[in-house]
Amino acid sequence: MSKRGNKDLDFDAMMQRMEDMLDTKLKEVKTQIISEIQAHITKDIKVIKGHVTELQKTNKQQQKTILELEEKVTDISKQLTDVKRHTINNEQYSRRKNIRIFGLSLDEHQLCNAAVITLLETKLSIKVNTGDIVTAHVLPSINSPKPIIVQFATKSFKMEVMKRRKLLKGTGTTIAEDLCRELYTTLSRLRNSSEVNQCWSWDCKLYAKTKSGETTNILWGETLEQALLRTRPA
Repeated sequence: MSKRGNKDLDFDAMMQRMEDMLDTKLKEVKTQIISEIQAHITKDIKVIKGHVTELQKTNKQQQKTILELEEKVTDISKQLTDVKRHTINNEQYSRRKNIRIFGLSLDEHQLCNAAVITLLETKLSIKVNTGDIVTAHVLPSINSPKPIIVQFATKSFKMEVMKRRKLLKGTGTTIAEDLCRELYTTLSRLRNSSEVNQCWSWDCKLYAKTKSGETTNILWGETLEQALLRTRPA
């Protein structure tokens, strides 16, 4: 073989060695880069896990705080409801001797007292003595005839009138208890409820009979379901 041929072989061998060295070096660099990346990723994951753990602890504490606040709000709301209910009961107690009469027409110059006495004696067969009626007057209203509010001297007289009011059926005149605004609103809500078959007031308390046949008294500020749960046997 000529000298030129030997030189070509040496050159090829040298190039092969260089390529092998380059491949080895590249693999080493690649391995080192991957190792460094993995180390950084592992470190970042640990940091993130630490943040997540801290956030979870903070979230649990916040949830606990929220639950405590919700309990306080519920307790305060219950206290406010109790206070409001007590105020309403006091207001209604002051009306325990009162009734309202609807559909009673007054003759010209006729006094309310006289009209009420005539109604009670002729329609309900109740003897009215002097002093039985404390006051009677017409209430403002867009309706005609306007309603009349009556205060009796005793609760027992008022309850006797309430017992006999059914005798007015068909006359166009009705008698109802003098409910405060909050109880009247509650009674109206019950009348419009699809779950209620019948509702009424008696002795300044509200009652409802459901379509399933259950009867319960309703306190201001509670739902029908709450009232049923309160009054059902344990």
